Amino acid sequence: MTYNEWPTDSVPGLTKLVARLVRAVIATLRGIGAAVRARPGTALAVVGGVLALHVFLPPLVLTVTRKPWTYFAFNPWLARLPDYLVSSVSLEQKLDFLSRVALFWFTADGPYGFPEWGFAVDTMDLAPRAAWSAAAHRCSPSPASSSPGCRAVPSPCSPAPRASLAPPSWSR
Repeated sequence: MTYNEWPTDSVPGLTKLVARLVRAVIATLRGIGAAVRARPGTALAVVGGVLALHVFLPPLVLTVTRKPWTYFAFNPWLARLPDYLVSSVSLEQKLDFLSRVALFWFTADGPYGFPEWGFAVDTMDLAPRAAWSAAAHRCSPSPASSSPGCRAVPSPCSPAPRASLAPPSWSR
């Protein structure tokens, strides 16, 4: 054995364990995909509810536990966003700025004129959820979807389900 080789017998059954874990993750993702395709409206409502909780729950908790919010604002600069996007600024600078721009915020005035607390929502708060939502809804609910990247997944009630879609056995 050379210095950069990993001993294959160091952990017995490691490759089988990793393979089972990968199969379990794939089966879970396929199940989630099938559920989203079966009920896209419900999935969209859940994504919207989670997004609303993510955005509005922190200010509500701060309002209840500390002090009610006294100021809410959308970023007034967003009105100039189209001009900025077509400006001569490099694409790298545009992406850097747009990845961290605040969209809106809440604040509560403190006793000395400074905010007691504040909560801002920026693009990186919303981007992962929007990307997940777009990826989840790019396929039509029909199993015979012809969208690129979408595969037909048979219904769990179909008479002959494919063996690769079955969850892995957890018994030894």
